[in-house]
Amino acid sequence: MKSRILFLLITVGLFLSCSEKKPEISSNDFQRLLSADSIKSMRVFNDESVTIEKKSSNSEGVIYEMKIHSSAQFRLKLDAFERNYMDKHKAAPTYDIWYVQGSTNIAKRAINAYTFSLCWLILFLFAAIDILKNRFVSDIDKLIWVLVVILVPFIGPILYFFIGRQQRLIKEHINEL
Repeated sequence: MKSRILFLLITVGLFLSCSEKKPEISSNDFQRLLSADSIKSMRVFNDESVTIEKKSSNSEGVIYEMKIHSSAQFRLKLDAFERNYMDKHKAAPTYDIWYVQGSTNIAKRAINAYTFSLCWLILFLFAAIDILKNRFVSDIDKLIWVLVVILVPFIGPILYFFIGRQQRLIKEHINEL
């Protein structure tokens, strides 16, 4: 029981540590950062939010997050600012912009990976236990299925349940022999 509670606490701790909260800024704060030329890089996630890394004297800058309410309006403002900046300084702005598509939530990806791994482990254990508990036509067949389930990680247990279970001897037939 103690080990289960410890496992649960570790899992919850990992889940909470994966979700990194960045300070949110308003669009006015974003405009001030742009005009002060203090942005090192920006990452636009699915046109829903933007993560802004501010320039800093140390190697790591401060990271802010801003929700985008209208992606078209955000891009228009950013393009207008770049044109104004280039007119004033006769050079392109000194920050990088990355447009990122896909999931941005690290905790969600960790939970998906954890769930997938747990499902695969359960499938593997059921296949291995089923092989070891039952008899097959020959011991070679049993050995082959054990090796397939162990050496072919994802497909092996699935192949066993679709093909290998038909090769085992049912307990009623064993009694007749």
